[in-house]
Amino acid sequence: MSDVRGTMLDKLPKRHKFRFSQIFVNGIVFVLSLCACIPSGWTYNFFNFECVLYADLSVSVKDNSTVVLDWAGSTWGKPTQCHVVTYAPVVAAIHAFIWIWFYLQMEELDGKIQSLPALLFGCVLHGCISLALLVSSGMLTGGVNKLCHNLQSRLPTYSCSQLEDMQWTTLKGTEEFYTYMKVTEVCTWFSAITSAVLAVLNGYRAWSIISQLKRRGDPETGSVLLRRGRQFGSSHFFLDESFSVRSLTVDRRTSNIV
Repeated sequence: MSDVRGTMLDKLPKRHKFRFSQIFVNGIVFVLSLCACIPSGWTYNFFNFECVLYADLSVSVKDNSTVVLDWAGSTWGKPTQCHVVTYAPVVAAIHAFIWIWFYLQMEELDGKIQSLPALLFGCVLHGCISLALLVSSGMLTGGVNKLCHNLQSRLPTYSCSQLEDMQWTTLKGTEEFYTYMKVTEVCTWFSAITSAVLAVLNGYRAWSIISQLKRRGDPETGSVLLRRGRQFGSSHFFLDESFSVRSLTVDRRTSNIV
């Protein structure tokens, strides 16, 4: 069975393999981003929308089961930090969903062509999303470590994982805030790495297409990107399986395929 599946995959055109890989990897980013933003939102809500990243909480333990939180004596993190950590995965999830939809619709519109501008545009967008997630991941990792360091300096006999199982006064009972933040941290890091992989895939695919065009001696294909650079914003260049280029230009009156 595995040999049959391998043979079927080998027979697929490159454009189909690339399209399936984009749908699959974007799906991974979508799931990871949801798994990052939802726990982060729960933690933010548990502390009454106060940011716990880099926070120095004034706490004490009563009867080994209750954490007494002194709001006045606590120093909270900046709200912007929690907003970035929470909403960066939200943006990444929406971005991944849009690309999934794009590649699903691409086959229905025209399964025989691959948009070169979409590859270049996708490389830039995935790179920006990856950079934003990396910044968010760094802030989250540093914020969680600082929070736990401050808690353990006040309560040396307790760890963050132990404190999250206790009843917190003035809050909404118990909440696995440390576990949730670690889940958010791990998922955000993996989402950032996966988005970087998408940027590399799109960039490599675009580079291979341009390289194939430049290696051809036909002036209508080899230098088409250079000769029509001024029209790049208004034209869409497509590549078929034989690496021939077609430019689709739309004007006010009619659409002509060159």
